[in-house]
Amino acid sequence: MRADHLITLVLSEAKKTSEFPWVKTTHGQRAAALAGSEVIHDDPELTVRRVHTHAAMRVLGSRTSWCVVPDRDAFDSYEEQGYLHHIHNKKTGERHLLNLEAGELKDADNNDVDSHELAQKHPVLNKVFPHGQSYHLFSDKGKLDQEIIAGKHAWSHIALQAAQHSKNPDVLHALRHDDYDPERRRMENSYEEDGNLITTAEHVAVNKHTHPHTLDAMVREKETNPNIKLLVAQHQSTGADTLDFLARHPRSKPRTLEAVAYHPNIAPKTLKFMKKKYGLPR
Repeated sequence: MRADHLITLVLSEAKKTSEFPWVKTTHGQRAAALAGSEVIHDDPELTVRRVHTHAAMRVLGSRTSWCVVPDRDAFDSYEEQGYLHHIHNKKTGERHLLNLEAGELKDADNNDVDSHELAQKHPVLNKVFPHGQSYHLFSDKGKLDQEIIAGKHAWSHIALQAAQHSKNPDVLHALRHDDYDPERRRMENSYEEDGNLITTAEHVAVNKHTHPHTLDAMVREKETNPNIKLLVAQHQSTGADTLDFLARHPRSKPRTLEAVAYHPNIAPKTLKFMKKKYGLPR
């Protein structure tokens, strides 16, 4: 065998090992991983890949506890929300899985990781994933809060994540307007059937940091998602005036009325009205 050919073979094998050093791959698996992922950043320390296919994820996620590796349906579900990113530290061997739209950053054991701590170790990640792509991953949350209050990021995954995780009542108030889509609700089970929260406003209505005046404003909006009334009736911070409004509203459903009747903040006058009109509480 010629020396130059031998060197080529050695270099080729070394490249295979260096790309996916955590797993021994066949030619087909390596080809699938390369074809099904895209390198969006590479330096002597980190390689960041955007994952497009489950075949690629099986190689990139080998020897991790990520549910998207063995489960094709789980991969498809996450991939529908937004891109999955595989972050590999070539010096330490550490690997992370990132989904900005879902707001998740996991280590190989599937534990949550603080993105700001990871970015402190690897500042380049703030350039790879710039501010504003996720509410609490690789972003300045204080700056995002001000942007949301100013009316930016409406009806986006940023708004949805903020509604779920924000502790700022002003941010939650800015997100109170419902992005209700009746057609989408028809495609899903109703909230009353499965408890599945879909819209930004639904998440605001269950966030424990939502102020009572925001909850009141939500149920008084003209085109209110019917689930909002139930969620506000169940919220522990809902005030007596809001409960009275729900008790007398002609479109309040039985579960909403029941939640109002047993709410600790209900006023005596509302309780008297409900007992007479609906026989509640029983």
